[in-house]
Amino acid sequence: MMKIIDLAKEFADLNIFNEFTHATLMDKVKVFCQRSGVHSIDDLTLDSIARFKRKTLDIAQPITYNGYIRYMRLVIDHAISRNLTDKNLFRSVRLAPVGAVPRKVLERETIDEVCKHIYSNPDYYKPSWFWLTVIYALYFTGMRRRQLVTLKLGDINFSDELILLSYEGSKTHRSWSIPMHEEVSSRLQDLILRNEQVMGRSMRPNDYLFVASRFYPRYRVTSKGNMKPEAITGFFKRLSRDLGKSVGAHRFRHTFATELCNPSDDSTPDIFAVQSILGHTNVQTTRNYVQTSTDRMEITINRINTPFSRTYTF
Repeated sequence: MMKIIDLAKEFADLNIFNEFTHATLMDKVKVFCQRSGVHSIDDLTLDSIARFKRKTLDIAQPITYNGYIRYMRLVIDHAISRNLTDKNLFRSVRLAPVGAVPRKVLERETIDEVCKHIYSNPDYYKPSWFWLTVIYALYFTGMRRRQLVTLKLGDINFSDELILLSYEGSKTHRSWSIPMHEEVSSRLQDLILRNEQVMGRSMRPNDYLFVASRFYPRYRVTSKGNMKPEAITGFFKRLSRDLGKSVGAHRFRHTFATELCNPSDDSTPDIFAVQSILGHTNVQTTRNYVQTSTDRMEITINRINTPFSRTYTF
């Protein structure tokens, strides 16, 4: 009798090459087993899936529930390929309607408020300078949290002002380089110096840059020595709770794309350049990140020519 969790591990070990995705799938399957009360594939029924649905939607958003179902579909598809079952019950249930998801863009005033709050409470957000560096890096690069925690010294080219976003933290298993904003350059140079001070040696090319545990022991690292991305998520959850506003690492990515596609002047934004920076394989994905500002819409609408005579006024 094959346990679902063992089946999930077998599928992940064979088919997933990113350790973060591997861990996410395993976590999703564990939660399903806990909430449904089903641990063996032979005991899986539509009733057990319905039980999981009720418990999940009581405490989570529909989009979160859908994520569980999608992962479970993959696991049971693997079970079918192994002749352990002949039907994928997860493909016979509908995903929950989620409606239009609001854009996850941070206002400039909010970002400034966040930075001031951290700077003014150095004993509460330890190390405060480190977390400000994280925010600067996220805002001026648009990188994902997984890319940030896997960033190494060898990925930084100060001479050519480039940052290599390696496949190690990439969702699409690719590496690409992006220009380095001067604000990020100065912050990274400071981060390197602080790392070398606590490490007692010069940093090596394979040393990870963003490792909070070097400066504050409450944070943990992975077996490879890099900071866990969950630490970034936990920090922003705490910050959001304290400020009463939703601030997350991925919101900086949406904000980055929106800022670049809404230039303050009347110039035309280059969405293909933004796509390359974000590492999207499809430009539509980039478009989904961008919220067009009312200023840009006003500029556009004012370009329309009027066919009416001014004599038609009342």
